[in-house]
Amino acid sequence: MPPPDVDELSFTFAQLRLRSAPSPPTRPLPPPRRPPSVVRKGLNDLPSELLHLTCNYLDIVDLKSFRLTNTRFCDIGISHLFCEARLCADLTSLKRLENVATHPVAKYVKSLDCVGYEKDNGFGAELNRMADFQYGRRFILAATEGASYGDIMVLMQAWIKKCGYASETKDEPPRLSLILKLLVALESVKCSLNPPDTPLWTSGTGIRCPLGPAFYFFSGVLKACHLADVALKTLDVSHVHETILYELGTRRALRAFVKFMRFQQPASGYGIPSMLMNLPSLKLRVCSFCSSDPDTLRQARQMFADSLHNMPKLQILDLSFVDKPVFLSSILEESVWPDLESLSLSFVGIHESHFMSFLEKHTPSLKALELDNIILVGSSGKAILRPLRDWVLRSNLEFFSITGSLQEIESKHGVDENESAFQQYCSLADWKPNSNGINLEVLKYLTYGGRDLAHDAQASQVALTGVNDAIYESDDYVSEERTVFEGIRWP
Repeated sequence: MPPPDVDELSFTFAQLRLRSAPSPPTRPLPPPRRPPSVVRKGLNDLPSELLHLTCNYLDIVDLKSFRLTNTRFCDIGISHLFCEARLCADLTSLKRLENVATHPVAKYVKSLDCVGYEKDNGFGAELNRMADFQYGRRFILAATEGASYGDIMVLMQAWIKKCGYASETKDEPPRLSLILKLLVALESVKCSLNPPDTPLWTSGTGIRCPLGPAFYFFSGVLKACHLADVALKTLDVSHVHETILYELGTRRALRAFVKFMRFQQPASGYGIPSMLMNLPSLKLRVCSFCSSDPDTLRQARQMFADSLHNMPKLQILDLSFVDKPVFLSSILEESVWPDLESLSLSFVGIHESHFMSFLEKHTPSLKALELDNIILVGSSGKAILRPLRDWVLRSNLEFFSITGSLQEIESKHGVDENESAFQQYCSLADWKPNSNGINLEVLKYLTYGGRDLAHDAQASQVALTGVNDAIYESDDYVSEERTVFEGIRWP
């Protein structure tokens, strides 16, 4: 359902009798002829989690009371506001989510926002233990098809003992997979860390997932989604290390069961990897893995590239590195997604040959391209602008956006080939937006004078958003030849 317009929000505020942020004084409205009766029974049948989500959606900064004028939730008329639920890495939040799932509003929840904690409270491990226990039961039933009931129960009891499960008690925490089954419209999962993760530097030779408790929490959530047969369409991961993608894409969570059953490989169709293979939308805002050891760094990048390569059905790919840039060629390599429609890149180093080759392979399907804080790598970094302009104008793009500064790094001291040196150089570079950032001339060059894309002027839109306030530069500034890309002749 589309977001509400101003009239709908006004009606919503009138029904909910909420006090929003202070607004300029206006002429007072006359009192209503028939003031609605106010039900003074707390939140009626609305779970507290929904109250939290409602306040966030309406941006109420000074809320002190929440009163409803209707006794039933369906009478409020704003059910589309409750399209996202939150799950924090603690038992209290899980029970609140269970309260939401058993409420009629559950059918409107499309997104689950998962917030992991840096401090270990054992919640993530418990989620994984419950999920592995359920996986084990599925495996045993599949592996012992046709066996006697007694033989099956012997394996079941052994598996229960190995997992550390006793008989079910009243104090057993709710199972997340059963809760997610009640969220019939769920299609998106967001994973973030609170507080945000910090860059990881290591000089060792082994790759280890630095997420700790947060990783186990995210892993448990995705396993529960798979057990609940959630048709996941979007995975949004933010403020964690890039290694999470590889860790989630491996089957190591099932190793204990594989060893127990003495199988060489887990049965196909189970686990997070099978779910990620069908994922159409992936959004990553992650910290890059940094290392002074080239072999270790290369291994980490290869794991990231392999993880992306194992998602052949991607239609939307959003990659953003929040701390240190990486070479785009080291994470995308030769991957090709036949159905890729939207590509968004932020804080990455681009080599002309690799990037243009990637765009050419995806020309038939790509409809949106967003570039933010891109770094042109190599002695001829600025040369990418000409083929990029030509490609944009003959492509099928419907949206093209360049934001942030467009920097250039020349080939010196192996910076264009050594990613460690590249990251170190970027961290020490004193880039000033007014001296070497992208300006209005570059934007005009990429779009032939700023006109809409030639192939379809009505459907196309070029987002020339203020790159270092470039679109707000005066004509006098533009007329001056102060662009860093002096070798380019503007059309």
